[in-house]
Amino acid sequence: MKPTSTQPYQESTKPNNINDQPNAVFSDIQTPQELTAFVETMLRQLQTKFDDLSTQLVNKMEDMDSRIDVLQKSLETLMQQAATDNIIVDDLKK
Repeated sequence: MKPTSTQPYQESTKPNNINDQPNAVFSDIQTPQELTAFVETMLRQLQTKFDDLSTQLVNKMEDMDSRIDVLQKSLETLMQQAATDNIIVDDLKK
């Protein structure tokens, strides 16, 4: 809807695509029990999605932790090799 001089702009509340079905389902609700069931289902779905995302996040953090540990060990090894190489080079210069 375009704004006019007498009518302010308002965003549409219609679903944008087939995935925006809560509006369609909500219009089918006739009783308080149906509303309660609908809300409980939505909350369970949200909890499931939240749990899945939390699990994915923890797994990625654990993976990053492992990679950081490997990187740290590699850097320590390189630093030890560099120190050893400097000692050898210093001994050769003498």
